[in-house]
Amino acid sequence: MVHFQIEETHRDSMDYRLVRHLCYLHHQGINRLSEMETALSEYVEETLYPSGDAPPKGIYPGLYPGKVAIQYHINNARCIEQLIHIDTKLFNKVVEEWRDLYPTHSFYYQAYIKEKSKIEQQETEHHYAKDMVEPAKLQSFMFCYQSDTQQRLLSRFGQNLAVLDTTKKIPVPTYFLMVRTNTCYQVVATISLQFLSATNLKQALAFLREVNPGWNPQCFMMHNTQQDIDVVQQVFPDAEIHIFDNCLQNSMKKWLGRNCKDESDMERVYQLIQATAMSRTEEESNQAWEKVTQLGLWRFNASFRYYMTHTWMQSKKRWCHYSRSDPLIVTLTVNNGLEQLSSALKHDRLDDLKTRSLTEIFSGIVSDYLPAHYCRHMSQNLVLPALANHTKKKSSVPSYIKNTPPLIQAHITELIKSMPHTAEVTKCAEGHFIVIFPDSPSCNLTYGNELHFPSCSCPYWQETRMICHHFCVIFGSFPEYGWDALSVRYINNPIFSVDMMSLPAEIESLFRADNLQQQAEMAQKALQVIVGDRSTRIETDENGIRMEIIEDDNDDDATDDEINLPVSPEIERENLESSADEETTDVSESITFTDDTILVASDERAVQAEMIIETTLESEKSLSRAIDADQIAAKCKHHLQTLGNNVDDISDTESLVRLEQQLAYLVQEVEKSKDSSVSKRRKMDPD
Repeated sequence: MVHFQIEETHRDSMDYRLVRHLCYLHHQGINRLSEMETALSEYVEETLYPSGDAPPKGIYPGLYPGKVAIQYHINNARCIEQLIHIDTKLFNKVVEEWRDLYPTHSFYYQAYIKEKSKIEQQETEHHYAKDMVEPAKLQSFMFCYQSDTQQRLLSRFGQNLAVLDTTKKIPVPTYFLMVRTNTCYQVVATISLQFLSATNLKQALAFLREVNPGWNPQCFMMHNTQQDIDVVQQVFPDAEIHIFDNCLQNSMKKWLGRNCKDESDMERVYQLIQATAMSRTEEESNQAWEKVTQLGLWRFNASFRYYMTHTWMQSKKRWCHYSRSDPLIVTLTVNNGLEQLSSALKHDRLDDLKTRSLTEIFSGIVSDYLPAHYCRHMSQNLVLPALANHTKKKSSVPSYIKNTPPLIQAHITELIKSMPHTAEVTKCAEGHFIVIFPDSPSCNLTYGNELHFPSCSCPYWQETRMICHHFCVIFGSFPEYGWDALSVRYINNPIFSVDMMSLPAEIESLFRADNLQQQAEMAQKALQVIVGDRSTRIETDENGIRMEIIEDDNDDDATDDEINLPVSPEIERENLESSADEETTDVSESITFTDDTILVASDERAVQAEMIIETTLESEKSLSRAIDADQIAAKCKHHLQTLGNNVDDISDTESLVRLEQQLAYLVQEVEKSKDSSVSKRRKMDPD
């Protein structure tokens, strides 16, 4: 059952072009409702529809907003302006500190300026003459940020697809530029503007292109906002533009919920438009759309015809799947890519910044939100080599799997569980086969070449471009036609390989070792980065490396944590209950190391600070170690000082910078938890 949004808010009742122009006019000094109404009417007549062909109000009411809607957006623009104006001086100082602290990061900052013109009055015989001494100074706020790690991710993963998303999670209008990595979607640049406009966005994208000279994406995916699309095409003329699936879906749900009274008609129209979008060929898409035009809603509702014709059908190829290229489909769909994209567009971790000041908002983004995203990418890349290492040692795994990348290994291992036991295979030519499973139609399969992608006629491949049962049969039947024989355009996609550059040098070398003893020795060194001064004991067996963390005898709560390396790729978040007395224990935030990220476990302050460390090769369990907040802070500060004093002894400078950022983040979170703990104790014991 599809949920349709029936209520219409003032924010949604106005055409986005009018909203953007209203914000611009407000910045220019037009604040009165009557003046704004007149200015918006002139904008519609003279700029949007100069030939006089504007649709009537009954067809498209978004061009004729009421007083309440206009006043709502004036108030919103005023709130954003006040938020920026109040905190400008402090934010200027913070940006300068960031420039000094992160010299390898890229910043573009345009401070907010709005000064009235200075007028000199000169008294004459009959009146006062006013002479302009100094004109008004107007400059809207703009902030662009990209770290060195984000720049590396954009260079590695951003050549096929770049995602440009806007978020309403924070009061300042913000774009996030994202790329699909081998683990998840990563934010690789942040663009924040006082108000959305084509001029400001073009300036920001030009800056990002300048600091990323080798970046030239084949495709952009974004919202159906024509002004933004035009800007992207101006800055990246060779890039294809595609529209988010959920953008079409949400827009249709809103329009149908507000304008269609028959629920069965809503469901029917929505399903047909979805069929139009999901069709694999242009012919199928046109057939589905033809059914839409035969519905009564299309024939008798002029407003629906105008909405679909001018909002969606003029850009049909941008939201229909048949127009997506093979590299784009691979990047979007492999390894649950569509689900990952849907999750990434929510930006859930920004909810806490809605009511913060300007400096707090961007400090949270630069120091918390973005590093946490990168930690997620790094932690997931940490377990992939371990998975591949373990798979190669299993005798039950088919030999053709062992030579594939870790993500493909996991996919094929799961795939062969449901694969039929028998198949008829015919080799038609070099790299061309016909595979027939019992009670299934035959499938044509090709391996592709330097110019063409591999292909299979089965629905699974056509939808996902992911290795299917038919390729698995060929892998097993013809050793010379394994993974490496596929088209280089397919197998060289970076989302199939481990991002070794995201791993510290010690951990990367750990998984390059040839035997368990070497891995054990390297693990001892790598683990010290995580556990600090605590003792460790390492043993090896046929299942991998077994590692114990031994607490100090002086720690009354100390117990042994057991770790098995290599690590399982699927990590369950498990918080063990603390045995400490809640009345006497300091309340601290729960700091968690997981495959998702380092994150605060809950909105309420947890009982103790907790560090989750990956465990076990086979059982996919994780052990939790509760550590006093003071101990965490002391160890982190100790590591930072040690690393700072011994920079010359560490070869991988980039790894050092990342480690320092993570440890600094952890110290910051612990300090927050302590402040909250003191505050809560004061509330509980006012005396």
